[in-house]
Amino acid sequence: MKKHNLFTLAHLILMLLLLLFSVVAAVMMIGGFGLRVAGVERLHMLMRGVFNVANAAALLLGVIYLLNEYGKQAAHYYKAFLASLTVETALLVLLDLLFDKTQVVHITGAACEVAKIVLLCLLIFKKDLGERNTWILFGVLLTLDVVGIVLTFADATPDLLVYRIATACSRLVLTVTIGLAIRGKYADKARRGTK
Repeated sequence: MKKHNLFTLAHLILMLLLLLFSVVAAVMMIGGFGLRVAGVERLHMLMRGVFNVANAAALLLGVIYLLNEYGKQAAHYYKAFLASLTVETALLVLLDLLFDKTQVVHITGAACEVAKIVLLCLLIFKKDLGERNTWILFGVLLTLDVVGIVLTFADATPDLLVYRIATACSRLVLTVTIGLAIRGKYADKARRGTK
């Protein structure tokens, strides 16, 4: 295994910490341990727990992909990572529409997430968009995440603030992982002399 640069190493450590947080949050929410948030029904908490399981899976697959050094032989880890991120995003849309359907903030957030799902599907199923188009797509993904995060904090309550911060960090870290994957993919292609 080749030596990772400092940024990638720090990114991996952050992913592992967020993975741990997601697992703990999933256990607490699904098991109903110590979480009594005012106005949040049990089904909502269970679904948030399932979302955290999906988030943990996306983080774990992202870590595995990064540790496999981006090369062509690790392409199936990349696809699995993107697929898990698509499932996680779909769950977020479902949560927003089922439990917050009357709030314009959540409907706008859900629209951003649906757009993100479309872009992730392009990355999964399109053979090669080309380097320039792939970076443009990544920029749009990052923008959608930032908008979604801002909307998330627009109605944050103090009792959910830590959870919202951790979820926001996970979203950004997972999207940055896509950026690292794109950079690694095209660097590997350049080394092999392929387009």
